Formats: sequence, structure tokens, C-alpha cells
Amino acid sequence: MSEDKLNTSCKTCVFSVYDDKTQTGCELGRIEIFKKQNVVIEVTDDELDHYVIERFCSAYRESAWGEVFMDKNSRVKYEMRPKFGVIIVFENGCSQEGLKKTIDSVKNQEGSYASNYYVVVNRSSEIEHYDLVIDLNHILEKEKFFVVKMTEKDASIEKCIDEGFRNATNGYYLTCISGHEFETNTIKKIDIKLNEKLDRFIAIEPTKGINDMFVQSSMHKILSGNNGKSIIDKLKEIGKEEGFENMVITWDEL
Repeated sequence: MSEDKLNTSCKTCVFSVYDDKTQTGCELGRIEIFKKQNVVIEVTDDELDHYVIERFCSAYRESAWGEVFMDKNSRVKYEMRPKFGVIIVFENGCSQEGLKKTIDSVKNQEGSYASNYYVVVNRSSEIEHYDLVIDLNHILEKEKFFVVKMTEKDASIEKCIDEGFRNATNGYYLTCISGHEFETNTIKKIDIKLNEKLDRFIAIEPTKGINDMFVQSSMHKILSGNNGKSIIDKLKEIGKEEGFENMVITWDEL
């Protein structure tokens, strides 16, 4: 077991299943999946025979956590749901009606997944910035949102994303042009990929332009976003160098 890797010991995890002093599985069925990924090590110590996962396991919880919740399985799945925000670029040709459609498509996600925040980047010369703020107050009511006015006349779409990202929080962010409608199972598919199939990725390529791009916020920050080249191209290059082929995936792979 490499000390350089991030490992997760199942020994004291509340979801570990034991037969006497030997771990036989996981209540969430994760051991079987991790074994297929060749990241499971069997460890014996003076107390228990247990598994160690050669990667981070987001479901690891200790007994004190388990004593708080009656339905541990449902609770941990809720806690692991992808935390995300949405960056929407409002440009010439976009309308307030289209903006509402975009936001409604996020609000109406299957499984009641909710965005932690919305950032609308306004680079349109066809609408008063104040009017856009008023519209968002009506559309989002008590939800958290930011409106960013681009003062650079010829700012690229990537620059707009980076300016909007200044208001992002931890987790992930989705991007689109105002008027785009996300599929109703967009976040559900991501959740299944991350937390049921246990596949790892950092970003999902956009479908068209910037629509449907999904990126881990921490990596955007570390790599200075789209400065110099697009965040997707940067991640692909790093993935190739590090042998992490699935650092960037497509929606077809979900």
C-alpha cells in the first residue's frame, strides 16, 4: 500500500459488514465495485481483518455519525449528492423569458437536486443591468444569486465564465448560454456516475458552445480557469500526462 496515495480504511466505517472479526462487505455495496476497479487491499491487524480502499471513499462515516440517523443509507446518499452552482451567460439575443426557462430547467431536476447558487454574467447591450437584477429577484426569490456585468466589450465567453466563477463555491459548476434548457436528469446522471458507479472524473465537456459544461470548482481555481487556454483543454493535458484518461468525459459516457 503506497503512502503517497489517498487511502480509506473500512475498519471503523459504520457501513462495514463483519462476520465475527472479518470484514465481508459494505452495506452500500461499494466493496464489490471497488474490487472491479482493483483498488481494494485486505489488511490484518491485532483487532480486525478489514479492507483498505486505495482511493477516497466519500461514504466513509464513523459510528458516532451512525448513531444520529435512523436511516443511515438514505442519509449518506443525501450527503453525497453533487453540490453545484450554475453560471449563465446572458448575451445579445437572449431574453428574460429564455433566462427563466434555463433557471426552471435547473429547479425541475429529477430527484429534487438543487443548485447552491446562480451566477448570471451579463454581456448584453440590449438590456439594462438593473432590469436583469429585478427579473432575477422575481424568478429566484429567496435563492442565492449574483449578477455580473461585463465591462470589457469584446470579452470572450471563457472570460465571462471566469468572471462568474469569482462567485462560485466548493463543489462543481454548470455553464450555459441563457435560454438553454438542461435535461431533467442532468444532475441525477452525474450523481449515479460519481456515487453509484464510483467513477472518477473532474469535468464533463460541453455539448455545444459552453452549454452543459460541468467542472470541479477546486480544479478551476487551481488551474486559473480559462486563463491562457480553456479549462477543458488544461484538464485533458493533465489527464494525459498523469495517465488519468477519464479526467474529462463526455455526456455520452454517463
